[in-house]
Amino acid sequence: MYKIYISGVVAILLLSIISCKKDIGNYTYHDVNQIKIAKIDTVAAYLGGVLKINPVVSFTQDTSGDESRYSYEWSYYTSASGANGHTVLDTTKNLNKAFSLPPATYSCYYKVTDKHTGIMSYVTFGLVIQATPYREGWMLMTSVNGSARLDMLYKQSDGTFAVVNNLLDSVHSDLHLAGKPKLVYCYQAYPQTVKTPVYGIPFAYEIYVGTDQSTERVNPETYGWDPSYNAKKEIFGSSVPSDLYLLAVKKASSVTNNAISISNNMDVRYFDYTGQIRFGEIMNFDTAAGAKKRYAVAPITGFAEGTGTNGFLFYDTDNRRFVEGKLGNTASSILVPLKDVTTVANRLFSYTNTGMDMISMAYGAVATPAAKYINIILKNPTSPTYYYAVIDGLNYATTQKVYKDITSIATDIDKASCFTASIVNGAFYYAAGSKVYQITWSGGSAGVSGTPAVKLVVDKSSTGEVITNLMVHQYANAPKYTDKYLMVCSYDPAKPEGVNGKIECFTEPALITGNLTLATTYSGFGRVVSMDYRER
Repeated sequence: MYKIYISGVVAILLLSIISCKKDIGNYTYHDVNQIKIAKIDTVAAYLGGVLKINPVVSFTQDTSGDESRYSYEWSYYTSASGANGHTVLDTTKNLNKAFSLPPATYSCYYKVTDKHTGIMSYVTFGLVIQATPYREGWMLMTSVNGSARLDMLYKQSDGTFAVVNNLLDSVHSDLHLAGKPKLVYCYQAYPQTVKTPVYGIPFAYEIYVGTDQSTERVNPETYGWDPSYNAKKEIFGSSVPSDLYLLAVKKASSVTNNAISISNNMDVRYFDYTGQIRFGEIMNFDTAAGAKKRYAVAPITGFAEGTGTNGFLFYDTDNRRFVEGKLGNTASSILVPLKDVTTVANRLFSYTNTGMDMISMAYGAVATPAAKYINIILKNPTSPTYYYAVIDGLNYATTQKVYKDITSIATDIDKASCFTASIVNGAFYYAAGSKVYQITWSGGSAGVSGTPAVKLVVDKSSTGEVITNLMVHQYANAPKYTDKYLMVCSYDPAKPEGVNGKIECFTEPALITGNLTLATTYSGFGRVVSMDYRER
């Protein structure tokens, strides 16, 4: 029985072999459609920028050009993905998309799969995400058709400046401005060593971007935004008006990380990291008879921004008087009225009751010999009479230099729209329409006013350009940044909106008897309403 069984098995195997041999050649064989992807070199992109890659893909059998036959995947690996994990960037043939990947080097792959056969091919490549090129330069809050837009003159690697219009859209920020432009301001709110700031936004360097609808802050590296970055979120306390936005933010001192803010409600708040004081309750109120009585302040300040040690000066528009606050750990929770110069014979005007409306107040200085001043323009509320006052920037409680009616000599002062003061020679500037005027003064001693003089220093009437802003910038890192230009911002109504703005930088003479010299010009952005420098 055993032998018979073995013989049967052998017979079956032989029949199988013969059958297979006869089968050869009965099938039609076809070449498989293979996918070939050309090498993709390492790609570099900026943080928040658009990543564009158009791979070269070919097929050995498919000539239909039907891209829907295939599936595509762009992915990258990170340590957070795990040993076998990956994160999908996109599922399109060509990559053309904005990403917010943190600056780093990534290992990526591009995969193509034939849906008909399941055959897949892929290539790997490197992706280097670099920080935004817009790291340093002039932040420009501009007006375009009456609406706010943030432009930038950014500093390139060779030290020159280039324009980027609509910075927020360029970096794909989630912040979309609404309303009319009001301000842009940058300052070091916390020491660089503080990695997680205690109050408000989680960044040591703050950039404020404001309109007449809201004031927002942005990530100082990426210009990204989150609803929690609204300036109202930085204020401690429950009495924050729902419609609050800021008219001014000013760094108060280089000694400590501090600042003041003035809101659209004409209220003042103070922040001091070193003194552990955060923006909170308003400071502009009196406490007579034990009751708080609020008063409004003008949205301008008079103190040495970024270099002050004495305090900060404001103007109470309700009571027409000057009020001041102190810096650092001695900071008061309220502003206090500035007392009149004690010696009547030395007094040129009253601090406690000027009887005037505040038009402008700006800090200025003379480099040689070193001196600091606060320039003031006041107006009689019942007549078109204007006064020019100059007080000592460090000892204003005791020293007044000038107080004169300048109505007859200050051409177009009633039309003035913007003001600034020199930190080179002590001059004061105002702009009206297409012209810039300079006010200087001489003389002045205890109880005797100096004599002011006014002259036209910039005239753009022939071109029809209109001046929108004046600025003499005070850098926080003064040893690194040495330019002290008078910056005249204007726009040309005859040119296309959004690119008709201009900034002309003038070198000031050491002596007020000299003339301005045009050093450089920038153009191609919106109408500049406010500007500040993003330092590094």
